[in-house]
Amino acid sequence: MENSTNGIRGDSRLIISFERHHRIERYYPDGRWHSTLPFPSLLGQSDYRPKNNRGLEAVTLHPEYGILTGPETPRRHHAPYLINTSGRTWQYRFQEAAGALVGLEALPNGDLILLERAYTSIFAPWVITLNRVRAADLATATTVPIELIARFDSGQGWLTQNIEGLTRHQGSHFFMVSDDGNMPWAQTQLIYFRLLSE
Repeated sequence: MENSTNGIRGDSRLIISFERHHRIERYYPDGRWHSTLPFPSLLGQSDYRPKNNRGLEAVTLHPEYGILTGPETPRRHHAPYLINTSGRTWQYRFQEAAGALVGLEALPNGDLILLERAYTSIFAPWVITLNRVRAADLATATTVPIELIARFDSGQGWLTQNIEGLTRHQGSHFFMVSDDGNMPWAQTQLIYFRLLSE
């Protein structure tokens, strides 16, 4: 959310990214459309254009780099990457072989928390990972290291399913949410957690 802590009443805006018809838009808190943000030119190139339902699933507002997003999965032969609306990019590596970026949050100190989901079929486990990118690495590198915070593997007893939403509530407290996809065997889950201090 833009302008949510500036003390000015009525100027807050929701930043929402969309798949399929890939775009990033601003909305008023009551749900009315405000504007469409300029798309980084890199995402218009055929090698980088997001895939239909593997598009801009994650978006956040970074205190230094502005609006950041990244494709759920990159095009073939490309590393996963994050990009801001000015076109600056950072490459990284998924934790899992079938990983996909499904959530992204910026911390006040400039670190990023990435939510990754790995899933191949109903007969395979869901693997959800929370990862951190340090602000210092964003400032100095174009390929950034990923630090594993937590890994939830349904094959090891974790009850997590299709987790694909992440938002910071306050301080170091976060919500994660899953989508049941209208599947009778799936659940909608809301998980509240806190990142412990280092």
